[in-house]
Amino acid sequence: SGFNLVNASIAGGVTNTGLIQGLTTAGVAMYSTVVDSFRNTGGTIVGNNTGLLLSNSTITGGLSNTGLIRGSVAGVLLGAGTNVTLSNLAGGSIVGVSGAGVSVTGATSSTINNLGYISSVNNAGVLNSLNNSGTLGGLVQAAGTLSGVTNSGLMNGATAVGVTGGLLSSLTNTGSIVGSSVGI
Repeated sequence: SGFNLVNASIAGGVTNTGLIQGLTTAGVAMYSTVVDSFRNTGGTIVGNNTGLLLSNSTITGGLSNTGLIRGSVAGVLLGAGTNVTLSNLAGGSIVGVSGAGVSVTGATSSTINNLGYISSVNNAGVLNSLNNSGTLGGLVQAAGTLSGVTNSGLMNGATAVGVTGGLLSSLTNTGSIVGSSVGI
């Protein structure tokens, strides 16, 4: 990893305006870590596998992105025990080249707010809510629980919203949901 935190605590938070790159795994990896805030402010975080990986970690003031977070598999991976509000702001991009932009793999207490671009969200864990007013390249609810989806932006993909298992409590759409194959 380019930036690796294990059993750590950072009281002042982290701000990236440059480049953080992991040549073999993740650009940023946090395991059992507490950080006050994490801001990728116009910077770039790139990982050979995952751009930013969180496992059993908390970012109390949230994770915000106005730059690029990219992984060859997942842009951001939210693993079990993660507590974060992920805000991808206007101008921000979160991209998984062969997988999801944001992948939720375990029970989390997390929320995703997208005002920028996320290539897709794949939820196989527990996610509080997904709020999209930007562009989201599709949502796949494969298993687990997603309490609510609110869309006032654009959700598009082969299947824009696909629920193949688990529980999606609610979907509120005032934007556009467009699938090249199936919308929902």
